[in-house]
Amino acid sequence: MKSLPIFRICQSLVLAGLSLLAGCSQESSQEQKSSRFNPVDTSFHTKELIVPGGKFKYRILFHEGDEVLAEWADTLGMAKGSHDFLAFLPLGKAEDHGILWVNHEAHSPHDVLGDGGGATVMEVFRDSTGDWRVIGMPQAVDFREVGGTLSNCLGAVTPWGTVLTSEETEPLSMRQLCESPGNCAIRDSAGVGGWARWKNYGWMVEVDPLGRKAIRKHHSMGRFMHEGAYCMPDQRTVFLMDDIGPGAFFKFVADRPKDLSQGVLYAFKQGPNGQGGSWIQLPRERDSLLIARELAFKKGATAFIRMEDIELHPDGSFFITETGLDSVDFNQALVWGAQPAKHLAGKHVGNGIYDDKFGRILKFDPSSNQISVYLEGGPGRDDQSIHLSNPDNIALDTKRNQLVIHEDLVGRNAGRLPSNSQSVLINEIYFLDLGIQKPTLDDLQRFAVIPAGAESTGGIWSPDFSAYFFNLQHPSETNPAPFNKACTVVVTGW
Repeated sequence: MKSLPIFRICQSLVLAGLSLLAGCSQESSQEQKSSRFNPVDTSFHTKELIVPGGKFKYRILFHEGDEVLAEWADTLGMAKGSHDFLAFLPLGKAEDHGILWVNHEAHSPHDVLGDGGGATVMEVFRDSTGDWRVIGMPQAVDFREVGGTLSNCLGAVTPWGTVLTSEETEPLSMRQLCESPGNCAIRDSAGVGGWARWKNYGWMVEVDPLGRKAIRKHHSMGRFMHEGAYCMPDQRTVFLMDDIGPGAFFKFVADRPKDLSQGVLYAFKQGPNGQGGSWIQLPRERDSLLIARELAFKKGATAFIRMEDIELHPDGSFFITETGLDSVDFNQALVWGAQPAKHLAGKHVGNGIYDDKFGRILKFDPSSNQISVYLEGGPGRDDQSIHLSNPDNIALDTKRNQLVIHEDLVGRNAGRLPSNSQSVLINEIYFLDLGIQKPTLDDLQRFAVIPAGAESTGGIWSPDFSAYFFNLQHPSETNPAPFNKACTVVVTGW
């Protein structure tokens, strides 16, 4: 069977493409306003994707169940669902031609593509009409050399052009890999590298996206509920999110540039009264890193509630989403010695339980180690139609100085949705103008309403910020096609 052409791309061109993603233009406020959209209205029953009208339109590029090539077996399989992290790797200096990476936050058996999670890559381009299209057959990533993967959630692109894909699940036994006898996410129970099979999941996995093959699992980066990550330009430092409550905030520093196989993992400890902070060094042994969060808390690390995504602002600071969660039990973490983040004090409802209904956007300054609340979730004050609940994925539009915020509601109570929503989750995507000093929830602009039951994941911009790619994950199966299965969409019109 004929496979896709091998993608040829040199390191310098990858870096050039990534620098376009990080670029920042100096537009006047009038120009910024002219590039905005007319916010869409709320809709608590939609079974379709709603985006602004007029010049804006969406196109589905990739769908759960599409045929993908398993190159190692020279056969086709049906694409996995649960689409999550997206990465766009420009081909050459092109802004309209590249490789699109799609994570699958899956945990189910698959006879062709491999059990557990996975990822798909495809070549995409913008045609003469401005529409984005897929070239050839999407291809599955081969994770066999690392014993398979599980629940591939968020991730990052390294400065040298590889992809880090995050395993969000950290099973404690083989039994946790099976929902029921005969229905196991990972059917092979043999050990991996001298370790029990269940210990092989919960790591960061580095992949060659052009060769479509996993390189290694980085045990040096710790085992926990891996979510968002950000690789610094020094080619050694990676900030790592821990998607659990209570969870820690980690930083990894490699011994050598471009080699993440060995290095030191650190956990963040907030300073007195929430001022500044420091990084606690953790042991390098894999036995210790298998329980990285527990060790971090035993050394006094700060506890957060579901840190999800992280994005670097051109000023050197970071935006971090802390999604929040209902009724989080901090008792064991407190016994170990964890310190709840200062901004969570008001979420304590007694007996070591923290109730963080709406989550927030944090701002982190690595030069001072200061973490502060940038935007607290909840209802708007003047605009009652605005209600930011459980921010998850974020993306930066540095051309127009906008922050894109994706919701991932953890419940339908507490005012997250009105009582007439018919018990179906409805998530939204908001834009926030970063030029606004001390923004409030009323400054949010609703860009999209997501089909019933789904969350939007993996949002990324094309290099020239003319197209926005994101996924629709786990939509309600009762939605009409094509929004009854996971899919990858692109919105144009900027």
